Amino acid sequence: MKRAASGACPTSFRAWVIGLAVGCCAGAASAATPSDQRGFVTDGIAGGLYFQRCEAGGPAATQVLLHDQSPGALLTAGIGEVRRARLDAERPLYVEFRGEGAGNTATVRQFHRAIGHVSSCTALPALPSGLRLHAEGTQPAWRLQATPAGMRLERVGSEPVLFAPLKLTGVDASRKARSFQAAARPGGALLRVDVTEQPCNDNAAESAFGARVTAQWGGQRLEG
Repeated sequence: MKRAASGACPTSFRAWVIGLAVGCCAGAASAATPSDQRGFVTDGIAGGLYFQRCEAGGPAATQVLLHDQSPGALLTAGIGEVRRARLDAERPLYVEFRGEGAGNTATVRQFHRAIGHVSSCTALPALPSGLRLHAEGTQPAWRLQATPAGMRLERVGSEPVLFAPLKLTGVDASRKARSFQAAARPGGALLRVDVTEQPCNDNAAESAFGARVTAQWGGQRLEG
């Protein structure tokens, strides 16, 4: 029997969090302001990582040195898992994270996900406008997406349920776990969402994620 790797996503569960720590959508960012970043990571000298940002017109002209300051170095761990799983070891590795840049460096504050089969900036995964959180799982199949305008819960065999925007209700001392709630529209039961920043890997999809999510609503608990 093959043993599951540490941090493996149970039952094809995966989640990533984009900016929920600040509870709002990031606007235009200065060099020192955390913002959502997408691009490719390659190895540098002495074990360092270099990041080439994907911009509106394609890849940035230069690479910058990447410093991983995510909780528990989740980005570095996720990159390692995807590299072990992917079929094409020579391809640059696609990553998404929240952080800031200054000069020739970029600092990671929150790891979103890494994917081994994205080949270029023109092939980036599509994301809904203003996405703040995405989570999905099976048994039963479900998907949860949050934007500043509200949250949408989709479950197989059921109509989508719309919720008001998430409100932060609690943060643990390590800031690795956060709790949110949102009311169903119109005036229904509260949805509780617990987000924990910890590794979640899907080797079959050549992917790694920086968070796990548990959602509870109307007596139903959705998790991996």
